[in-house]
Amino acid sequence: MTAIRKPTLTDMALIVSLGFIWGTSFLAIKFAVREFAPTSVAAIRIWIAFVMLFGVMLWKGQRFSLNPKFWGAILFVGIFNTSMPFFLISWAEQTVDSGIAALLMGTSPLLAMVGSHFTTNDDHLSAPKLIAVALGMTGVLLVVGVEAVTGLGRNLIAQLAIFSASLCYVASGMFVRRFTHVSVESFTAAILLVGALSLTPWLAHSAMQAGGIATVKPLLALLYLGLVPTGLAYLIRFYLIRSVGYSYTVLGIYIIPVVGVLLGNLVLGEPLETTTLLALALIISGIVYARLKA
Repeated sequence: MTAIRKPTLTDMALIVSLGFIWGTSFLAIKFAVREFAPTSVAAIRIWIAFVMLFGVMLWKGQRFSLNPKFWGAILFVGIFNTSMPFFLISWAEQTVDSGIAALLMGTSPLLAMVGSHFTTNDDHLSAPKLIAVALGMTGVLLVVGVEAVTGLGRNLIAQLAIFSASLCYVASGMFVRRFTHVSVESFTAAILLVGALSLTPWLAHSAMQAGGIATVKPLLALLYLGLVPTGLAYLIRFYLIRSVGYSYTVLGIYIIPVVGVLLGNLVLGEPLETTTLLALALIISGIVYARLKA
């Protein structure tokens, strides 16, 4: 396991960009699940991302490792970092309010910090990181409203699905740093391949049950989900985890609900509150503070 380094300004910009990219995925999922089953959305976006990353691999002259131990570990990361959380989120989003989903996913940074503290030698809990978490959660609450907290516990199964997706990301994310001996492109492509294959039987079943031809918006949403929030975002995410550690990388999650509100304003014409801009300032301040004190 290669030691992590202090985050640079470029790393910080990538983390913020990652939050913005992931924030756009929830609107795209809303469009996609109008005409595709949640399992189909998850499978198709992963297959699209795999084709993209496999093309990058071939272009750079890279090949997959043939080591059985590598593929055994990739099986775990591939399922828990792609197919399972993608399915859980796509399924739960049909009934869970976006504010509740944001609060539940907001547990990831703290879980990641605790997990990394006990499983690594150099990615420990610290006061600056905890302050960044506090600022991030404050920002999320400003966006979704304190009243969203009262919705916790309703529609419990779907909410547990969102929280389980968060746990999946944390468990698999802490495993990523064990693979610094392979290129980030081949590592990402291998994970996506496993995730895609694990969902293909459900994709085939959904395809047989589907009727008619999908319209343009859901198809474009799927293409976008595959290329940007999956293919490009996973490449950035795994690079950052290897370089600066998981507990810092995951802070970008707090930007997601802010992006959701900003998109609502830009795409749907929903009003933009001053508190949303304040929330974004708080979240980015937390990321900057954690970086300066690293």
